[in-house]
Amino acid sequence: MSHPIEILAEAIQNKQPAVLATVVEVQGASPAKVGAQIAFLEDGITAGTVGGRKLETAILEDTRLALTDGLPRLTHYSLTEEGP
Repeated sequence: MSHPIEILAEAIQNKQPAVLATVVEVQGASPAKVGAQIAFLEDGITAGTVGGRKLETAILEDTRLALTDGLPRLTHYSLTEEGP
């Protein structure tokens, strides 16, 4: 698997829209680690990982939005277990 920065560099070189998501802070227990990155390309290709299934799904949804509107984001995600 390619590194997210390599995929991003290729996309830039090919003038292909792309988004890079980077974990910048973690509080408490989390599958994500500070510095984890995932690149998302216009054609749906991804490279890298930012943690667990729910977290990564939420982040990828936000990368799609960023790709659509072209706006940078700083988003906070809360990982909580839902009880009865």
